[in-house]
Amino acid sequence: ERLSAEHGAITQQAMQDPLTGLPNRRALDERLRALATSTSSDPLSVALTDLDGFKDVNDQHSHAEGDAVLRVVASTLRDALRADDIVARYGGDEFVILLPKAPMGAATQALTRAVKAVASLPRHLSHGVTLSVGLVCLRAQESAEEVLSRADAAMYQAKRRGGNQIASSPSGQENHGDAAGQRQSPACERGATHSRTDPTAGAGDHP
Repeated sequence: ERLSAEHGAITQQAMQDPLTGLPNRRALDERLRALATSTSSDPLSVALTDLDGFKDVNDQHSHAEGDAVLRVVASTLRDALRADDIVARYGGDEFVILLPKAPMGAATQALTRAVKAVASLPRHLSHGVTLSVGLVCLRAQESAEEVLSRADAAMYQAKRRGGNQIASSPSGQENHGDAAGQRQSPACERGATHSRTDPTAGAGDHP
């Protein structure tokens, strides 16, 4: 029993990010591949997030302060999202969020809460960082690597637009950041908006 418990603890550690307590990239890859080959979670929305201004935290304060910001953001994301959503640390200041059974409209609403929650954190906790989010919906026959690549491209669109917002590609491959090309399933697109969303519009300015 002791050896079994120790093996279980070691296995858990291998799948967990030690800084934030979130699933790590290895755990994310396994879960995403499982979801990508199953229909039980359709539609599956996938978001890749990056912290705006995080480099300045490390440069102007310290890496210890940067680690504290990552922990706060990780906790804020978990609290803001749905119970069934999966938040994983992808690496550095990037997080990936899997939203099972969430068409684009529902996923956008959930992520809007997350973006606003991070932007509203007290400055002494966040040092003013915000989120850039790239949101896509898993297509039929699409691999985990392909959907993450599309989410990454959408995230950089949010960055180029100033950050602190969501850029989505609800209907297929990106074409210079615009949603175009292959159509998603109707389930993916329920409630989807086909333009980029700025969740902080009208919510006041944040540093």
